[in-house]
Amino acid sequence: QPWFAYDVEQPKVGMAIDVSQQRTVLPSTIASVSEQDQICSTAPIDFSKPQPAQPYFVYDIDKPKYEMGCEVCPASTASISEEHICSKEEQICSTVESSFETLMKRRKLRCGVTKVCLKRAAIFIVLLAIAISVGLSWLFNNTLNPFSFFMDPNYSDITDGYNLANKWRRRDKRGLDIVIENALDERWVPYFDEYVQQWDDGNPDSLRLQTTRVAVDNDCDPRPNLIKVCNGNYGNTDWDGINYFLTSGGYIVWSTSKMNDYHLDNAIEARRKYTMCHELGHAFGLHHTDENHHNTNLGDCMDYTRRPHGNLTPGKYNHELLALMYGTIPPAESEPEEGGGEPDIPSEFIKEKYKKGVKKIEENDNKCNKRGFCVEDLGGGYKLVGNKLLIGRGSAGKD
Repeated sequence: QPWFAYDVEQPKVGMAIDVSQQRTVLPSTIASVSEQDQICSTAPIDFSKPQPAQPYFVYDIDKPKYEMGCEVCPASTASISEEHICSKEEQICSTVESSFETLMKRRKLRCGVTKVCLKRAAIFIVLLAIAISVGLSWLFNNTLNPFSFFMDPNYSDITDGYNLANKWRRRDKRGLDIVIENALDERWVPYFDEYVQQWDDGNPDSLRLQTTRVAVDNDCDPRPNLIKVCNGNYGNTDWDGINYFLTSGGYIVWSTSKMNDYHLDNAIEARRKYTMCHELGHAFGLHHTDENHHNTNLGDCMDYTRRPHGNLTPGKYNHELLALMYGTIPPAESEPEEGGGEPDIPSEFIKEKYKKGVKKIEENDNKCNKRGFCVEDLGGGYKLVGNKLLIGRGSAGKD
């Protein structure tokens, strides 16, 4: 049965019933009917003819019913001629029961479809979230574990760090005694001095570092048996800092570290400090303590991070690893070690291949892995090894 809900603001002219007077309200008197007395007929009313008895529905002002239902009045019919007057809380049933049954069936069907759709949508959202987490975990953390972003980091076993490290050749384990050439411009000198001192003051003490000031050298040309540290505007690369070393027979021949001013000129100070500390660590042969830059900081500068403020020291783990690699510095009265014998002097041919390899790495023509680790075999037992500090690994914005 068609029926009409009462619209308080726009009464349906010609369809209103005045319950209190038990009469049909003509259009001219609709405005005088109260809100509580508005009932909609199940059919349009023809005012030119006598009105037949019709089923009707009381509009409940407090709790509008937008579907047919039976509550108080169980009568199968209710017409205008009957004396029965329902209160506004009562609902009168339609005379056609099938309409009510059909309406309820349709309602149940709609509810069923809605619930199924909601369940399917919820399952889809959960599966999509899992897929995205797994993808991001693989992309950034090299694992399919979607919870890796929330896991506390663990230091790698010190023997693993030892096996991953590259070492300078030394005759015995009396520490690493080495000279570092400062080829930086004046802006970087305070950071250089600070972190050479921090690495040199380790406990256990395995480094005896000497520094020498040389001319600013953006190209950072290497020299055998020395570390050289430089800076310059190397363009919009994918790295903040980079360390290279040439190895022969598995041992480091020379090492150079570069700070990229393109990214670091306007970076926060913590980011510049982190980069200097990190590249010096590579120059000594160290690998990374942790390569997940989204998890909790380990507190040392060889740990990848997006929050460098918490990783601004070499850290105890790296000092212990250096002691395992090189031994500890003997008492002050002992003579320092004079290196690992005669320095390995590469041929001009190897030097030229090294320069070409460095250029390829900096122009991203070399196939470095996604952690920024690059290796190129130069022949004759020589290898070029590069370690990029990729943008985002120590990034924390600009000043």
